[in-house]
Parts: sequence; C-alpha cells; structure tokens
Amino acid sequence: MRNRFALAAAFGLCVVMAAASVGFGQAPQRNLGSQASTVGGSKTLEFYNSEFRVECLRKIDVAAQADGLIQEMVVEEGFAVPKDGVLFRIDNRVAQAQVEVATRKLESAQKKAEQDAEVRFAEATYEVAQNEYDKELQMFSKRVTSEIAVRRKGLEAKKAMLQIEVATVTHQTDQLAVRVAQAEQNAAQVQLGLYDIVAPWDAYVNERMKDQGAWIKAGEPVMKIHHMAEMKVSGYVKIKDIYDRGLSITSLEGAKIRVSVDITPSQQHSAESTINFVSSDIDSSDRVRVSAKIKNAQIGKSWILRDGLPTRVMITVE
Repeated sequence: MRNRFALAAAFGLCVVMAAASVGFGQAPQRNLGSQASTVGGSKTLEFYNSEFRVECLRKIDVAAQADGLIQEMVVEEGFAVPKDGVLFRIDNRVAQAQVEVATRKLESAQKKAEQDAEVRFAEATYEVAQNEYDKELQMFSKRVTSEIAVRRKGLEAKKAMLQIEVATVTHQTDQLAVRVAQAEQNAAQVQLGLYDIVAPWDAYVNERMKDQGAWIKAGEPVMKIHHMAEMKVSGYVKIKDIYDRGLSITSLEGAKIRVSVDITPSQQHSAESTINFVSSDIDSSDRVRVSAKIKNAQIGKSWILRDGLPTRVMITVE
C-alpha cells in the first residue's frame, strides 16, 4: 500500500512539471491594445492597430460653383494635380459674353470721362460774362448805363459761374461711372472664373462622381480630392494609462511619436513626428484624442500612407 501511494505522488509531480514546461514554451500573445514602459527617464506608451489611424490632413468634395454643362473633365481618378491646376470646366459662353459687354461699357465710360469740354466751355462763358459785368459797373459809375442793366449783367455772370459747378459735377459723375463700369467688369470676370474649377492645393483625385456632358448645379459635388504629401495620425489614449505612469494629459503635448505601418507582411515603414494636438475633452470611454502631422512618402508613384490606414504608434514622453 505504501508503495502505491509513493508511485501516485511521483506520477502527480511529473504531470505538474510537464504542464509547467509546456506553459513556458508557448509564444507570447501580441497585445492589440496599449502597453507602457519606462526607459531611463523617458516613459513610452505603445499603441497597436485598434487605437490609431492615418488620416488625410486635407480632403474635400470639389463642387461646381455655377450651374451649367460640364464642358471638359480635365482629370481622371488617380491623377496628381498641382495647386491651381484645372480639375474640370463648365460651359462658360454666357459668362464670356457678359465680360465682353462689361468691357465695352467700360470703354464707353472712359471715353466720356476723358471729355472735359463742358467744364472748359462753362469756364470760358463765365469769364466773358464776368468781363461784361465789370464793364457795365464801370459804365454805371460814369452814369452811362442803368442799375437794371448792371443787375442783368451780374445775374448772367452768376449763372455762368453756376454752370461751371454743374459741368464739374457732371464730369465727376462720368469719372465715377468709370469706376462702376470697372467694378462690373471685375464682377463679370470673377463670374467667368467660376467656370474653371481648380485645385486649392496639390491634390490626388480620389473619386469622380460626374462625367463630361453632365448638367450640374452650383454646390453639387463632382469629385473628391485628397492632399497626400502631408498626413496626420490620430487616435485615443486612455486616461488610466497616462495616470498609471505618473503622467498628466498635458505631458502628451509635444511628445515624440513614432508611426509604423505594414507595407507588406514582411516590410514596414516608420516615420517620426511630435504630437501637435491634444483634445480638450474626454470621451465616454475616458480617453483623450491626440494627433500629429506626418510627412508621407512614395514608392514609385504610390503613396505609402493612405486615409484610414491602421497604424502602430509609440509615444515617448521625456
């Protein structure tokens, strides 16, 4: 009986040792959340694909700025367009005609404003009338003419003087008409410019929703464009992870951030930046949102970082 108990105890010990050896030999599971560690005087927070993603810093729906027919679609999906490069054109014949009318109206107003003959004639008329009035006064002092004749000449001189004011105001009005015509021409040219839709910055055409020949209204989206040269990495940091490491939320501002993305199953691309934004609010899961601007890179003509790409992030607080 004693031998049986000894044999059972030895067997149990072997089982325990075998289980322990199997446990130590297992590969560690990769954490899909966050980890934190302290290296020297620095504290690091490491985040995997579940928390952070790459986003386009600038992306917009390009809309028509005027009603009309799409006359020309200059770009296709996947095109790279420089800043101020034309994306598409709307039929602008009516707008061109309006510019032509405004230009001719301006030319007419300028010619009219250049003429000051009425002012010069009024000044000459006043000079003659004033001379006649002065002579009439001299004759009256010599008792050669009557008081009524003197008053009549004085009235004619005053009338001539007022005609100068009228002619001057008319000339000034003509000059103001030139400014009005210039403003109308500028407005017509601005209106014409609405029919050529250009890229506000270096852009990548991500999607085209309309084709040449389609009728569109002002404000209707025609294509989506992204700016790819500079991106941002945005994600959430748990408040508990920050506090557990003796850090504060403000310590994240300006912290170093390292971004790593998978190009292929065996290749990675990494880039470094600093956190330039920490949200002023905390979400319902007790997390704060942070982001950092980061330069993109290309392999051939293809951008490595893309909108919505999950990424691994390591934040280092000195």
